[in-house]
Amino acid sequence: MTAKTRRAPAQTRQIFENMKRILDTASASFHDVLRVTVYLTDVNDREAINPVRQEYFGAVRLASTLIEVSALAISGMKVEIEAVFGLPARVGIRVAALDRFVASRLAMTAWELP
Repeated sequence: MTAKTRRAPAQTRQIFENMKRILDTASASFHDVLRVTVYLTDVNDREAINPVRQEYFGAVRLASTLIEVSALAISGMKVEIEAVFGLPARVGIRVAALDRFVASRLAMTAWELP
């Protein structure tokens, strides 16, 4: 994690970029996300991360929960986002690879994906 990604908006952007890669692998998009749970170490960061969230979801106001936590599993992390998405019926491709990929990234962090 670089100094730039130490801030909540930068971490949020990286999380959504990671999420985009997972969705792309499943031939899905942010329109397929059904709900998110956002964990923040400082609930006051909500205002700072909302514009980033809107970059990816647009005007869609999907079901979401915001939870303030005292710390996250990875030192220095300020944001963690868990997403639930519905795969369209057409997605029977690469499911095994996707399952392994998603299982290793169940709760998104701001770390770069390989």
